[in-house]
Amino acid sequence: PGAAGALWPSLLSLVGVLALAWGLSRALGYSRAVTGAVMLTAGFSNTAFVGLPLTQALFADPDYLRAALLVDTVTTTLGLWTLGVVLAHRFGGGAVRASWASVLLRPATLSVVLGLALGALRVPLPRPLLAALDLLGAATTPLAFMFLGMRLDLRGAWSARGPIAAVAALKLGVMPALAAMAGSVAYCVFSGSEVATVRSLIMTLVMLGAILVDRPALSMRNLALAAMIVL
Repeated sequence: PGAAGALWPSLLSLVGVLALAWGLSRALGYSRAVTGAVMLTAGFSNTAFVGLPLTQALFADPDYLRAALLVDTVTTTLGLWTLGVVLAHRFGGGAVRASWASVLLRPATLSVVLGLALGALRVPLPRPLLAALDLLGAATTPLAFMFLGMRLDLRGAWSARGPIAAVAALKLGVMPALAAMAGSVAYCVFSGSEVATVRSLIMTLVMLGAILVDRPALSMRNLALAAMIVL
């Protein structure tokens, strides 16, 4: 499915983590405002200034970078500006007053549309402009971390250590596992669902499921469970 195939795992993992964040917050007795904050911070990832540089550094295949750009544009950016705004208003106690015009006229939206148009029309850009854009893109990650560090309140973070731990567990553990499971299912479907692929999928899902419930991934119990499902 190419780079577009990354959309389904990211969307499914987003919905799953939002639901889990809501349920976990309710189980831990968090207030409505804290529940909304946990859902937003656990569900939406920093794919722009963190994910893109890491993807470009770790993977040489340009399809990986295209997939990361697509996930950042659709799942993260558009999802945050629409579903994220609704969740923030609902759990924050306010009414949703955002209009489509305010979303479409954002600088980030206009830049994405302009970039897609220039790429589709194959418009050549001057080298000085490309060099300036490269420098600006390279400065995004360090500037973002610098401003985040300047605004970080360590005392406030310590007082909110419970919700922060819940967010970290969902974002760093559950969300990647859900995305991997959704991606494995999508690969199996698009590859024709051959017998060997289905066997590999079942074993992968069993191992990731064990990780999600804090059980050893490689064990005879998981092997027996996968064999029973295959048979």
